[in-house]
Amino acid sequence: MPTMDDVARRSGFSQMTVSRAFLESASIRKETRDRILSVAAEMGYYHNKAASSLASQRSRAFGIILPTLQDSIYLGFVDAARLVFESHRYDYILQTIDYARAREPYALGSLLSQRVQAILLPSIGHTPKTRKLLESLPVPLIEVGNLPASPIHFAVGHSDHEAGYLATRRLIEIGRRRIAIICGHVRTTSNARDRLNGYRQAMQEARLRPDDALCAEVEHSIDDGLNGLERLLASGRQFDGLVVGGEIWTAAVILRLLKLGRRIPDDVAVVGVGEVELGQYLPVPLTYVALPRREAGKRSAEMAVALTSGEDIDEAVVRLDVELVVNETA
Repeated sequence: MPTMDDVARRSGFSQMTVSRAFLESASIRKETRDRILSVAAEMGYYHNKAASSLASQRSRAFGIILPTLQDSIYLGFVDAARLVFESHRYDYILQTIDYARAREPYALGSLLSQRVQAILLPSIGHTPKTRKLLESLPVPLIEVGNLPASPIHFAVGHSDHEAGYLATRRLIEIGRRRIAIICGHVRTTSNARDRLNGYRQAMQEARLRPDDALCAEVEHSIDDGLNGLERLLASGRQFDGLVVGGEIWTAAVILRLLKLGRRIPDDVAVVGVGEVELGQYLPVPLTYVALPRREAGKRSAEMAVALTSGEDIDEAVVRLDVELVVNETA
């Protein structure tokens, strides 16, 4: 493997100059840095960032904690954040909690051991013990997703209450009165709780009484979403509208309803919360409430970079819009 000394000899610069070329904060001419980096790339030399971090007690990395790695809906968020970090020559480290809030301290500990400069973490609620830990951490925290009522430091995201409300109101506006909902467990995630509360608000405003038998709380898996649908169908309660409160379940639920002979939207109109990658290719194109996941990734990463650069932050909480996208399922 080529060394820094090899790059110095090939490029004609001193080893100290070569070392500084790999540090974004170092004062060095652009032409010199470009020449050194070009030579290093040709030789296959990779800078030892870990060693530099140990020497400076800082890293060139940010931490990202995701709710889960088993759902593609977070890819847009990560990709948008990646583009921001890479444009500033920063790295990022991923962790996941698999929708288990008790896992947060472990994910945080792993990232802090890497001396990350700031952490983007999911806003799905925290246990009291974890929140106390978060409030004591020495790095900026940016909660991303469903905007919390009381952010720890900073927050970028949307209102899941509004998303549940818009989905339900769409069904009411097209004449549906017996509306069911599939959502996550409201006692463990704030986004599921807020989407359900948005559903209930829209129902109450239309003077429709929400039926507990038409609410299926499920785990974050496709199979459990289908189990939730089966429970709704077996409840004996007829429903002509359905809110699917999470992208992971929507396509499977629509395909199962069609397989069972339910006409969409004639028998059951469906509105999903969150965009589904295959939504427009389903037998009946999906009506859904679009959540700003890519924009949240971009804005939260920009905030993280600004914070570590010492810039002033005008807004500690950045609220992004959700939008109803009407297609054929409702």
